[in-house]
Amino acid sequence: MRQVTYSTLPFLHLTPVEAVKRCLEQGTDKVELFMEGSSWSDLTLTQLDQLAGALTEVDMTYSVHPPQFDLNLASQWPDIRKAAVREYSRAIEFAGGIGASHVVINPGVRHLSVFDMNQSRLYAKEGIEALLPLAVTHQVQLGIENGGSKLKELFDEESFVAFVKAFDHDLIGAVIDSGHARLTRWNIPAAMKALDTKLIALHLNDTSGNVDNHLSLGKVLW
Repeated sequence: MRQVTYSTLPFLHLTPVEAVKRCLEQGTDKVELFMEGSSWSDLTLTQLDQLAGALTEVDMTYSVHPPQFDLNLASQWPDIRKAAVREYSRAIEFAGGIGASHVVINPGVRHLSVFDMNQSRLYAKEGIEALLPLAVTHQVQLGIENGGSKLKELFDEESFVAFVKAFDHDLIGAVIDSGHARLTRWNIPAAMKALDTKLIALHLNDTSGNVDNHLSLGKVLW
């Protein structure tokens, strides 16, 4: 069954519960919780559990978008990769606690072209594999998301599809972000068709064509 999901990304100035209620007022079927900003970063595990309780009291279903701006599963630095796995693990446990359908996973970026691409992709693969047992425990899908930086991305369209499909597990699939895909000049319908049943969700947003500015649909600036 198709559902229209609104992200709390535009409402980071609100508390998570307030953001969910704002989405509910707009008539959404489901909410994707975007775990960035001070309302999320300062939460202890106890407070995160309390938040999960408050969110389940709202008549809403969820997906979860973990923090990503300072995290990188493909980093050259082991401690950075470990931090990414730790924070994504916390997000998966949180997702399980609110009955979320899936958790969006950013595979990371390669910041410099001198870094070995195959090694960077391997780091991303190892990170996602490390998260899978927890996803199985909580029965939460992991949706690997395409990125929007042409110079730093680990995957072009074909290699992204191949990377996702190489995970032979029902709980691992893909989330295509249309804004990211436009920035990296993907053929979105072709990617969707190639992913087939591995496609979990679409993030629909517009972009200026040069910056990942998450514009409302139809607000294309050239």
